[in-house]
Amino acid sequence: MQFDSDRYELIKHERIEELKSEGYLFRHKLSGARIAVLQNDDENKVFSIGFRTPPEDSTGVPHILEHSVLCGSLKYPVKDPFIELAKGSLNTFLNAMTYPDKTVYPVASCNDTDFKNLMDVYLDAVFHPLIDSRKEVFLQEGWHYEMDTTDSPLKYNGVVYNEMKGAYSSPDDVLSRVCMNSLFPDTAYSTESGGDPENIPDLTYEQFVAFHKKLYHPANSYIYIYGNCDMTERLEYLDREYLSDYEYMEVDSVIKEQKPFDKMVRIETEYPVNEEDDNNKSYFSYNLALESSTDKELCMAIDVLDYALLGAPGAPVRQALIDAGLGEDVYGNYEDGIKQPFYSIVAKNVDGDREEEFLKVIKDTLKDLVKNGLNRQTLFAAINSDEFKYREADFGRFPKGLMYGLDMLDTWLYDDDKVFDTLALNDTYKSLRNKINTGYFEKLIEKYFLDNTHASFVVMKPVTGLTEARDKKTALKLEEYKKLLEEQKLYGDIITDDEEEADEVNEDSVESNRDSAIDKYFQKMLAAENNYVSEDADDNSTADKDEDKTIASALNIPYRYTKGFYSLHTGIYTNKGNEAALYYRFVTRVEKDIVLEVYGASYNTDTKVYANDEYIGTITAYNETEGAVKYHKNEYGDREREDKVNDNLNTLKIPADIVGNDGIVKISFVPEETVNIYDYTSAISNDNFKKYKGFRITSVNMFY
Repeated sequence: MQFDSDRYELIKHERIEELKSEGYLFRHKLSGARIAVLQNDDENKVFSIGFRTPPEDSTGVPHILEHSVLCGSLKYPVKDPFIELAKGSLNTFLNAMTYPDKTVYPVASCNDTDFKNLMDVYLDAVFHPLIDSRKEVFLQEGWHYEMDTTDSPLKYNGVVYNEMKGAYSSPDDVLSRVCMNSLFPDTAYSTESGGDPENIPDLTYEQFVAFHKKLYHPANSYIYIYGNCDMTERLEYLDREYLSDYEYMEVDSVIKEQKPFDKMVRIETEYPVNEEDDNNKSYFSYNLALESSTDKELCMAIDVLDYALLGAPGAPVRQALIDAGLGEDVYGNYEDGIKQPFYSIVAKNVDGDREEEFLKVIKDTLKDLVKNGLNRQTLFAAINSDEFKYREADFGRFPKGLMYGLDMLDTWLYDDDKVFDTLALNDTYKSLRNKINTGYFEKLIEKYFLDNTHASFVVMKPVTGLTEARDKKTALKLEEYKKLLEEQKLYGDIITDDEEEADEVNEDSVESNRDSAIDKYFQKMLAAENNYVSEDADDNSTADKDEDKTIASALNIPYRYTKGFYSLHTGIYTNKGNEAALYYRFVTRVEKDIVLEVYGASYNTDTKVYANDEYIGTITAYNETEGAVKYHKNEYGDREREDKVNDNLNTLKIPADIVGNDGIVKISFVPEETVNIYDYTSAISNDNFKKYKGFRITSVNMFY
C-alpha cells in the first residue's frame, strides 16, 4: 500500500498471517490522529473511529455525547442521520458504544459506495455535530425537566436518563459496576461512564459541550479501517476532508492507574426487591485487580483459569461454594477491556451473614489447587476452545472485522506499540500449552488470587421498598425546585432552561399555557439567530426544532417549528378525526397570502386543513409514488424534484389576516378517514410503527 509521506508517518507495519492481513499503523502528521489499517480480501469492510473518554464523574457525559453526535452534523443537518442510515444503507453493522474509558463509532458494509458514505456520515458526526447550536439535542438525549401541566409534578426525562434508570434496576448490572468502582477509587473506573440516574441531572449543557471540545479531537482519536478497499484513497480522503482541518494539540485523556491496595476493602451496597426482605438473597463478590491489559498472554491465561476454576463442569471453586450452600448461582466474571483488568468470583442468593465462610471456602480451595495442581485436561480444553473460536472467527451478526477492531483497542488504547497484539495469537496459544505442565497456572493462582492485596469484597443486600424510597427522594427534590420556580415566576421555559425567566401563565387556561410555551420557544430561537431569516429555504435548515419534547408537555400535541420561508420535512401520525398540528413563526410581517404546500401523504387521504383553527380547505396529498411529486436523478446521481403533477391536489392558501400579530400560525391536519401506514415502516422505529395508523405527511412548504 502506498501512502503520502508528506501527510502520514508509518509507525508500524506487520504481516498478521493468522488473519491473512497486512497491518499498518499511521500517524497523521498535522493533526496527530492515529489510523490503524488491516488490509485483506474481506468484502465486509469496517470503519471505526473511537476516542479515549475517561469520565471525571457519573453524570454520563460520554454516553450522552455518544447519543447526541448522531443527531445531526454540519454536512448532514437532519434530525437523526442514524435512523436515516438504518433505513436506506446497505450496512452490515451500524452502531455506537460507550465503554468505561472510550467511546467507539463503528460501521460496516460490503458495498464500496455505501461504505464510503457511512464513513463520511460518522466522521462528520463526531467532528462537526450540531450540539453547539442545538441545545435541544442535549435535553432530548441527556436529561431535562418535564411536566404535563403547571399543576403536574415536575419530573426528569431524557433518553439516556431513562435508559440508565432501566440499567440500574438490574442487580447484576449494579453489582458489576460496584465491583469495578471498588477496586479503582482514584481513577476514571470509579465513575459510571453511562451515567448514574442520581447524577445525570447534575450535568450542565456547558459541561457537555466542553467535553466534546476537549476530547473529540483527531489527536485523541483511534481510527480503524478494515477489509478489501483502496486504503490509499481512504487515507487521502481522511486527510482532505477532515484531518487536515486540525492541528495537533495535547489532549489530557490519560487513564490513570490505581495504586495497589495494602489490604482488601469491603463495600456494602443495596438493591431493591419487591417481596419481603430476605437476607438469603444477598450477592457476594470477591474481586481481584490484575496487571495491565497490554500483557495479552497474562490476560489469556486468566481467561483459561476462569474456565478451569468456575466455568467447566464440576469446576472446583464453583462446586465447593455450591456444596457449602454459599449461593444458588456461582460464576466468575473477567473484565479485561480496561487498562487494569479485574476478576470477580460471584455468588447469587446467598445468606448475607456468611461472608467469612465464603472467603474461606474460596481460599482453601485455591490453596489446595496450588498444592496438588489443576486438572491438566481442563486446561487443555480451555485453551483449545478459545483457539477454535479464534480461528473460526464466527461472531454471529457481528462482522469479524468489527470484533478485531474492538479487540485491538484493549491494547492500542494504552500503548500504540501493541496495536496488533490481540490479533496474532498462534504463538500465545502454543506458549500456554507448553506451560500447562510447568506449574505456570498454579503460580498465577498464588500470585493473583491468594497473595493479591489489591482486592475488594462486595456485599449487595436486598431491601424492600428501596426503589420507592429513591423515587420519593427524587420527587421531593423536584417538588422543592418547582416551588422555587413558582416563587420566582419562572414558567414557560422551566423544562428546558431553568435559568431564564418566562412570561407569567394563566394556570386556569390551557391555551394560555400553550401560547406562553410557543412564544418563549420562538423568543429563544430568534435571539440565537440574531433575528435574521434569509429568504433562501436552504439557509434555514437549522431552524427546524424537531420534536422538542420539553415544550410538548405544554402543547400536548405533535408539533414542529420553523421561522418561515422553510421546507419542513416531518411526519404527522393521526387517526380519523384526530388533530395533528405544526406551528410556524414568521419573523417578518405577513402582508400577503401564504402558500401551504403539502406532499408525500400515505395513500389518497382527504384531510381538512385549518390555520389558527379557521378552516381553509381540504387536501388530498398523494404519495409521491402515486403522482403528487416526481423525482429524477441528476448527472451527479442526486435525487432532484420535478414539477408536481397537480397543484390543486396539495396546495392551499392561508389568508394573511389569519396569521396573528406575533407571526405564529398553527396548521392543523384532520384526516377524514383512517388509513394504514404499514408500508411506511422506515419512517418510524421498528419498535413503535405497528401501533401507528393514520395520516402521514413527509414534507410541508410554507412561503409567500
